[in-house]
Amino acid sequence: MKLVDPINPQNLIIVDNGSTLAIEYDEFTDEIRKKHPTTKIIIAVPIIPESEINILSKNCDTLLYLHADPFFFSLEQFYQEHNF
Repeated sequence: MKLVDPINPQNLIIVDNGSTLAIEYDEFTDEIRKKHPTTKIIIAVPIIPESEINILSKNCDTLLYLHADPFFFSLEQFYQEHNF
């Protein structure tokens, strides 16, 4: 069994309800990269604007999303349109 060091995690998974701007993650992921350069950062969101995929991908090692919308302006808009 391998023990995981909580001070220097191997993987960090950031789960959010959706993102409208990739810049929201910049400061946080930059800080993690500085303090823990070997940590793999995974961002998981259900919905993001199509235009933000490349920018958000630069903030992490793995980007997971369910839907990228070309006309996505707000989380509320998406959830209302899809009756969530």
